[in-house]
Amino acid sequence: MKKLSLILINVVAALAVAGSASAQSAAGNGTPPPAEKSASKATHKPRQTMLDVLAKLDLTADQQAKLKDMQAKNLDQVKDLRKQMKDGKLSKEDAKKKMVELRKANQSALKSILTTAQSKEFARLLKEARHEKKKPGG
Repeated sequence: MKKLSLILINVVAALAVAGSASAQSAAGNGTPPPAEKSASKATHKPRQTMLDVLAKLDLTADQQAKLKDMQAKNLDQVKDLRKQMKDGKLSKEDAKKKMVELRKANQSALKSILTTAQSKEFARLLKEARHEKKKPGG
């Protein structure tokens, strides 16, 4: 289960990168320890939401392996984009556009890994989680 959690964390982290490309560089400061993450919805990150949703899908070993491969490819692509931006070869705007494209490609790849039932359940659970996050006091 730890291995699955690590794989899912990496996949979700890679998927969430595009949404946080313009976040402050010190965004990691003040992040609660893992045991406290679900204690406060105010500190509940999109990455954790995705992880929670994926963990409820009962993925097969084959699906886990495919997610791990997808994560590795995505991580390489994200690192490359960041390096290009750091080296001045890519503007911040272009990097954001490429990150959005990468996120869409990863979402498509994720859907191809999941069964139809898992994909529907994933969408339902994600929508539910996002709705809960938007509630006042939630």
